[in-house]
Amino acid sequence: MTGLTIAPLIFLNSRKRDRFVNGLWLLLNIAISLYGLGIYISANSPDYDTGLLGWRIAYTGVTLIPALLLHHAYRFTGAEIKRRTLVVLYGLSLLFLYLSLTTPHFFELRSVFGFWYPDALPPDKIANISYLSFIAYFFLLGLATIHKVWRVRAAATGERRTHLTLFLVAIIVGWGGGSYSFLPTFRVDAFPYFNISIPIYQIIIAYAIVRYGLFHTKVITAEVLAAFIAVMFLATAFAPPSVVLQAVLFVGLVATLVISIRSALSETKAREELKYLNEHLQQKVDEQTKEVKRAYEVEKKARQDLEELDKTKDQFILTTQHHLRTPLTIIKGYLAVLKNDGSLSEENKSSIDKVTDSTETLSKFVNELLQVTELKVTKDEEEKRG
Repeated sequence: MTGLTIAPLIFLNSRKRDRFVNGLWLLLNIAISLYGLGIYISANSPDYDTGLLGWRIAYTGVTLIPALLLHHAYRFTGAEIKRRTLVVLYGLSLLFLYLSLTTPHFFELRSVFGFWYPDALPPDKIANISYLSFIAYFFLLGLATIHKVWRVRAAATGERRTHLTLFLVAIIVGWGGGSYSFLPTFRVDAFPYFNISIPIYQIIIAYAIVRYGLFHTKVITAEVLAAFIAVMFLATAFAPPSVVLQAVLFVGLVATLVISIRSALSETKAREELKYLNEHLQQKVDEQTKEVKRAYEVEKKARQDLEELDKTKDQFILTTQHHLRTPLTIIKGYLAVLKNDGSLSEENKSSIDKVTDSTETLSKFVNELLQVTELKVTKDEEEKRG
């Protein structure tokens, strides 16, 4: 019931890029459901032949579980697996499926716990090699799946590691509980209580997919519970009255009601918030527009002040340079007159030459500075016109 309610709903709500991996999980759950259906038929069968039919139905799913479990684990963790390997694994599963359906004595049955159970070691008979081979295949692929997920998880970090930890725990719980059911097959008469771990596995995997797959958790949970209750009601039509079944139905109904009410309240609150935002949106837009305009005016005034300051600076430099050039020209003129005076001594002429050289250097520097400033002013004016 868990396999036929949780997995289809998750598959139908999957995003396009997750459809394949969730489709694999759906097929795996169908196989698990066939296993559960076969056990149910066998446990309630009055005779050997009906019990055998039940176990053939069960093994229609069981023979496919190892390959589907491994394939789904590889895709779920993002690990690579060769196509040739998949062909071999699915080929072996289909071979064991064919043998379980067509071979008269793929497994014998014996009466234990009040119902029929497969017997891998029937007394006074040679054990069926094909059935023992399948059991070995089942355990090897289960261990290989756990080992692969363990290695991928060990290399992961953060939320991805948590995600894979959930997945690993689910596989260990589900596969371990299912494997425990093989004990009576080898005449170790331990009642298969741990079959309950299989729906636990399905619930944990479903949680991991929904929690980390960006699903709407409440919606999926409500859908799953509603579908589960519908299947439970259907089961009551074919199963005898049971206090446990009625208790499960009651708990499921209460949980569905609580989740539905919470979802409705959340939706109502979200609508009210959206209505409030729509009503106050224009007001907020107007306020933000005013703020932007004020900021723009402040920036515009600051830019204008900087431009005026820059013009004042350039004008100051030009004026200062002109005021320096005029006195320097006069000084150079008087120095030339003094230099041509024949009454000066050689020492005085040498001093006049030094002053003249210094004046020429200063005059050259002032001219260069004036040229650079004029060039900058001209460039700024051209940029403004451009």
